[in-house]
Amino acid sequence: MYTTPGFLRANGELQMFQRDNGMKIWLEVSSSSIASTKSGRENILSIAKDITSTVRAKEQVTDSEGKVRSMVKNIPGAIFRILAEPLWSLVYVIDGITEITGYSSSELYRSKKPGLLRFIHPDDSEVMQAEVRYSVRKPRNSTPPSMGL
Repeated sequence: MYTTPGFLRANGELQMFQRDNGMKIWLEVSSSSIASTKSGRENILSIAKDITSTVRAKEQVTDSEGKVRSMVKNIPGAIFRILAEPLWSLVYVIDGITEITGYSSSELYRSKKPGLLRFIHPDDSEVMQAEVRYSVRKPRNSTPPSMGL
């Protein structure tokens, strides 16, 4: 049984209720009206599904993402993510990249020369591209080809 009525979230579909034991649960409620052919009265059919574990999992993910963002923001140097393609287009980069490249992260995203490959010396380009291709396909705990170990 529930001791307190629930409330609707912004989308009008999620409701939170508190059980007699104090535990709060989330329900996804779907309702529709059904006209009775015999009495002419309108009835309402409601179906509720317990989505507490889904809501809690989303809250944990949001909390974890916030912690990671905070940690990444405070790491000196650069953290970036690129696409494994010939130009190494940026997917994600933190502002620490400015100290290394002289370009802000927003400048790198807007650049007419996409990706980080432009920062690799032409003599090293082929080896670096081979290592990236290998890293994308490699089995775990293996050595890149240029290391030769």
